[in-house]
Amino acid sequence: MKIFIVALFGAMIMANSAMAMTFSQPERLGGAVRWSQNGGFYILGEFVGNNAEKNYSAGSKNFLKGIAQFGDDTDKIFEHYDANKDKNVRVGDKDEKNTITLEAVKNLSLHKVENDGEIRMYMIRKGNDTHEEDGYIVFARRKDGRFVKYFDTDDIRNKSFQDSSKIAFGDIKFEGDTIKIIYEKCIDDYKYAKVGEFRFKWDDKAQWFGIEQITY
Repeated sequence: MKIFIVALFGAMIMANSAMAMTFSQPERLGGAVRWSQNGGFYILGEFVGNNAEKNYSAGSKNFLKGIAQFGDDTDKIFEHYDANKDKNVRVGDKDEKNTITLEAVKNLSLHKVENDGEIRMYMIRKGNDTHEEDGYIVFARRKDGRFVKYFDTDDIRNKSFQDSSKIAFGDIKFEGDTIKIIYEKCIDDYKYAKVGEFRFKWDDKAQWFGIEQITY
């Protein structure tokens, strides 16, 4: 087994001494605002009150601009979309200035990640037509109310592999203060083999994740 410590971003700092924070398994908050091939957006699993969800089908109704809400009370998240601007969604606060950006064509579902720290953490599951497009974004609302993106597996794939087109991300696990994501490689005719994993360990001092790559 080979282990690599990967420094992808300046903010991802590995500290020698870190206090552990414990994560729970992700809980689904809702669906997503997705880009429609017919133009505009459609909405899956939007919160509409009393813990109900509603789907707005691309076949019957496309939206050009607006805000969708997912979750309720302290867990509510907003997704801003504007087809006149681009095919992206901006996820986070009701104030669009306090959001992170995501390609709407890959937006699948939104989940909260309970923890015993002072942040509200979330995960977005991404995917589209091919396994190579599967992946995750982990982000949070900090104690000061600002939304930050910790990592996006698309960025990791592009920075870590010479031929990133053959790499796909599989299962994600939350274990203690660490997030583990399996990655697979296309070996023949769309057949994939598990070849390694990335481990994202929370550093309480840095208030960020360190990242470690392990090959099997």
